[in-house]
Amino acid sequence: LRFDCITMDAFYGRDGSLRRFIEERHLVYCVDVPVNTRVFTMQPTAERRPGKIGAETVSVADLAAGMLSDKRIPGARVRLRDGDNGPVEADVKAVRVWEWTAEAPKPVEVWMIARRMSDGTLKVSLSNAAKEEPIERLARWQGARFWV
Repeated sequence: LRFDCITMDAFYGRDGSLRRFIEERHLVYCVDVPVNTRVFTMQPTAERRPGKIGAETVSVADLAAGMLSDKRIPGARVRLRDGDNGPVEADVKAVRVWEWTAEAPKPVEVWMIARRMSDGTLKVSLSNAAKEEPIERLARWQGARFWV
């Protein structure tokens, strides 16, 4: 079976050990995560993961809200798919962040993708896709989860 990316909703996306399992097999994921997921906006320099992730991190919901309104961060209006009432489009921005789950020996650099639909709905996903991956492709992967 050939595929480009594994997509999941936040129920599965919240599982850091599942994401590490996928990475260890050199597969690409783009998974929704709960809005209270915390990420580092700068690469951590500590030797070990802090026992309690706190002030040095930000919730993906807060980061997404800020980046979607920040005109300095490039984004795109992306056509995700054809819907019953015409094209389904969303405003999408993506930034690189670091995630350090309890299961990981060191922080992992990933994409954080924020998507705002025309009705105002906000979705946040993490992806281990390459740094060079175009935002349109990240957005389509994020939107593809709807069809799984």
